[in-house]
Amino acid sequence: MISRRAVVLGGLGVPVMAWAHEGHNHLPVTVSAEAVRKRSGAVVVTLTFFNTSTAAATLGAVRVEGATMEGFAPVVVPAGDIVEAKITLRFDSAVPSVIPLHLDFGTRGSGSVSAAF
Repeated sequence: MISRRAVVLGGLGVPVMAWAHEGHNHLPVTVSAEAVRKRSGAVVVTLTFFNTSTAAATLGAVRVEGATMEGFAPVVVPAGDIVEAKITLRFDSAVPSVIPLHLDFGTRGSGSVSAAF
């Protein structure tokens, strides 16, 4: 038989167990990319993020081989939210038809996405 004392102690333990696991989830962020070439030769890439996790994710850096980025600022994607961000790229040589982008979310992880014309 369960005593009242066991129920009270069990109820106190549940919030502590939940708090101990907070922030230990992996980063389930879905990213899509769309590129548009401007007349000036620059390429504008629109990144759409969908964060299905219970914690916000911050895109701290984007790397594209052979290109420099103009005016990039970190992008915060709140938990359960959809966020769009635009980045402008200038390539050192000819613009490729498929642009691979490496996305760095810091300690939360990293991944790649490609944008095509």
